[in-house]
Amino acid sequence: MIYACDEQGAIGKDGDLPWRQSTDLQHFKRITLNKSIVMGRKTWESLGKALPSRRNIVMSRKGVEDVECMTYEQVLELANGEEVVIIGGGEIYALFLEDAKEPCSSKMPKKFIAQLFTPLSKTQIPLRPTSPK
Repeated sequence: MIYACDEQGAIGKDGDLPWRQSTDLQHFKRITLNKSIVMGRKTWESLGKALPSRRNIVMSRKGVEDVECMTYEQVLELANGEEVVIIGGGEIYALFLEDAKEPCSSKMPKKFIAQLFTPLSKTQIPLRPTSPK
């Protein structure tokens, strides 16, 4: 799971990030490149297109066209064989909160006006393959 937040835990404003910072975007790219990324429908729509060099997967209660869709269980199964990175939004972060592993942090060093706040105390947690039981 990866996201950046500000000092208050803000992660979104008007369907987008509350800030534009090239180092944050470069960090996101470095962490997610050549991996499967999972997002909700609103995050997918805010991107406008599939992120290149990544397997883009959307979770939604409604059908979403022109992109691979999976259920929660299917994403967990995928994560048993490869690294899967949850990229948002808020509902998807909350859904995978208990499944995320290896916490790291990425915080913006100021406060922004926002409407969406993280349900997490950690700011970056990759969902790694788990060993079979």
